[in-house]
Amino acid sequence: RGSPNRQVSVPCVPKRSATLLPLDGRRRRTPLDDPIKRYLPEFEKQRVFENSSAPDMAETRERRGEITVEHLILHTSGLGSRSSDIYEQESVRSRSVSLPQMVTNAARVPLFEDPGTRWRYGISTTILGRLVEIWSGKSLDAFLEERVFEPRHDRYRVLGGFGAREAPRDGLPPNAGR
Repeated sequence: RGSPNRQVSVPCVPKRSATLLPLDGRRRRTPLDDPIKRYLPEFEKQRVFENSSAPDMAETRERRGEITVEHLILHTSGLGSRSSDIYEQESVRSRSVSLPQMVTNAARVPLFEDPGTRWRYGISTTILGRLVEIWSGKSLDAFLEERVFEPRHDRYRVLGGFGAREAPRDGLPPNAGR
């Protein structure tokens, strides 16, 4: 293994979780039309902001439709961007909370629009990362290590959280023309 001083940043590990979706923990196909509340009941009664341009926790309405796994993959879930002020106020993207707590916080904040109605880049893939944890029964880091990095014999490994992977001794990525 490489030196701990030689690291490659992997800031978007949750985005890679979309590639892991064909399997759930029982090695069955995961239906894309499954409502996420089936696995994350905290999303059962999530509401929608009346005005997504000026989100106000006091001005919401009932959600029309369910968020599905497919909506998360396509960024049409209605979830907002990690940089939104309301997410900052509600500790949705605080680096000090665990992934399960972040998902709970996100479910407490209303959606910016109804599922399936508008593309909005945001935290959808982070929620997919949590689904991978639920389906696999492992932390996302452990799942990625076991199912993505080790089988490829990259000599890369996940270093805690959504951090970095240890680089090979020559410091080159696996497909760098060795």
